[in-house]
Amino acid sequence: MAGPACDCCNGPVLSNKMKQAIYPGTFDPLTIGHLDLIERATRICDHLIIAVGINASKQPLFTVEE
Repeated sequence: MAGPACDCCNGPVLSNKMKQAIYPGTFDPLTIGHLDLIERATRICDHLIIAVGINASKQPLFTVEE
């Protein structure tokens, strides 16, 4: 029988003490520094959410869809 599912991705919940993190940013453009932080975060947490936001005061290089 399957265990409980994660609320945000329907993946399995590993335990009640699952380490989760959110990395918010515009990522415009995505840099090696961003990728380094993402890689390091995946080593210390079980579930990483990368939240791409919009900053109206910046001139974006890419559209939100891109």
